Amino acid sequence: RSGRVTGVQTCALPIFIEWENYLMTIHLANYVPQHLGRVVAVALPEMNRCYQPGELLFEYKIGDLNYPVAALGNGEVVAVNDSLRQGLIALNANPEQNGWICKIKLAENADFSRIKLLTPAQYTQWISEKKQN
Repeated sequence: RSGRVTGVQTCALPIFIEWENYLMTIHLANYVPQHLGRVVAVALPEMNRCYQPGELLFEYKIGDLNYPVAALGNGEVVAVNDSLRQGLIALNANPEQNGWICKIKLAENADFSRIKLLTPAQYTQWISEKKQN
């Protein structure tokens, strides 16, 4: 992928992705703290580890429920937001801006076909539909 792409992946729960060339920065989407509740814990991915699509990347907790997030493509974790180990204020206040979880350098042969991002308008519609259910 060339250029910069941003969007929302709505697997089980939404994550916000910034994607430039082969570097993917993963955040929780603002929907999570705004509509599901305050994140009380996060298990960060392992630094310098390579993950395969579908493999557990990280997990966060809201109340008594754990929410796993799977890797979207094969790649190596090159950065984790260590400030989240001290507190989750940024993650709960505005995760799309300040509460990033990790950065992954995707393999050059990464299969992008599994990654379907919503545009901002599609994301707004997705939230509206969730509120109706």
